[in-house]
Amino acid sequence: MPTAAAVHRHIQFPADWRERLRIPLALVAIALLLGILLRRTAVHAEADDGVVLTDSTTDPAEWGRRYPQEFRDWRGGLEARRSSLGGAGHSADDDPRLARMWAGYPFAGESQFPQGHAHSLSATDSLSQPAPSACLTCHGSAYSELRRAGSGDAARGADALAQDSYEAVRQRVRHPVACLDCHEPSSMRLRVTRPAFIEGLRAERAAAGTRGFDVNRDASPREMRTYVCAQCHVEYFLADRQETVALPWARGLRADSILAYYDSTGHVDWLHATSLAPVLKAQHPDYELYTQGAHAHAGVTCSDCHMPHRRAHGRDVADHRTPDPLADVDHACRACHDASAKSLQDRVAGIQTATLELRTTALDALLSLIADIELARGTDSGRVTLRAARDFQRRAQFLLDFVESDRSLGFHAPQESARLLANSINFSRLGQTVIRGEGRPPIVDGAPPRPRRRMEVQGGSGLKRASLWGDGGGGW
Repeated sequence: MPTAAAVHRHIQFPADWRERLRIPLALVAIALLLGILLRRTAVHAEADDGVVLTDSTTDPAEWGRRYPQEFRDWRGGLEARRSSLGGAGHSADDDPRLARMWAGYPFAGESQFPQGHAHSLSATDSLSQPAPSACLTCHGSAYSELRRAGSGDAARGADALAQDSYEAVRQRVRHPVACLDCHEPSSMRLRVTRPAFIEGLRAERAAAGTRGFDVNRDASPREMRTYVCAQCHVEYFLADRQETVALPWARGLRADSILAYYDSTGHVDWLHATSLAPVLKAQHPDYELYTQGAHAHAGVTCSDCHMPHRRAHGRDVADHRTPDPLADVDHACRACHDASAKSLQDRVAGIQTATLELRTTALDALLSLIADIELARGTDSGRVTLRAARDFQRRAQFLLDFVESDRSLGFHAPQESARLLANSINFSRLGQTVIRGEGRPPIVDGAPPRPRRRMEVQGGSGLKRASLWGDGGGGW
């Protein structure tokens, strides 16, 4: 077999081969440059720089004339949401045991599968029960209407809108969450538009020693890449009879602190249909759990993972489809992690599998406690015993639901999620110990609070709606 050197000696190259290739190579380079220039010109021509955007421009299609690629991504959010792994939340259809945990909660059967910002209104429009108008402050592009109703003050506008029916406000809030809700129209600077988050973060910072914090004035540009998401993806409740959205952060962001806040105010979301425990419903506390995780501590923002930058038509754009990061590992994860896509997916799967196992154990423990309380109601168990057991159910159920209602299935904060589930299991065990007479009713963080409010088991919206608690209610 001839050697490589021998073969090379038999190949005859023309003496002027470099000269002959110069022109074809130059033509290829020119063609590539022209292609890039034409594509950029087409994108520039597609964008209408003459469109004037203001705080009254609520239709995202108008913003799309100025920012067509971002608009196309936003509109296509539904197709980019889910990876092959879990972590999108569960419903009673997925796991019938959840129906027993949420027994009496009017929205227990609703799906929690996220559908993207362009479909945020369909989530509330299609509810099986009437929704409070306050839902539209996050599910709709409500900023313009909040300012109008409050004569320029969005917080006063939120109070005003809460007095009206969902149907009436829906006639005025016509578009889903879109550009106006996160961007200042003249500069595209990120901003927070939801009054509840502005007040909630101010209270949380005040509890930590920083008073008078104004998120739109004092937060850094990097922090805003999280806060614009967190203004809706948080735990909340409807305050007072006005049913205005409020955040329970006056004692901190951890689930224990939020539970302590609810206990101090006597807030109750509804009475459990079978145990009659005054329970709480956690509502997508994605931000609160994220703050306890490694990514938050490393300075990674929500948009770094959920809106990663990618090349589109010759320029870098943030992915406004807000995809599940695992559906686009190369852009969402490998921009920071020097590992293969499969190894990263396997690591997430391991975290979620472990969290699901703990969650299943916590759910089984809670349902056992609920069953014991049901049986105890038909016996001569003392009122103090039942009250203590119901208090333990309230605590166990909220901590479990805090992890259940987070959309990451533990990934936002694996250690914190495991801690909450472990505490939930323990509270269920303590509740059963009380019922079975194996010890005195222990005191948890002081005497269990007597609620001043409760949610009706039947009727009304059932979503964080409180009515006055009467002394004739028989206690806990």
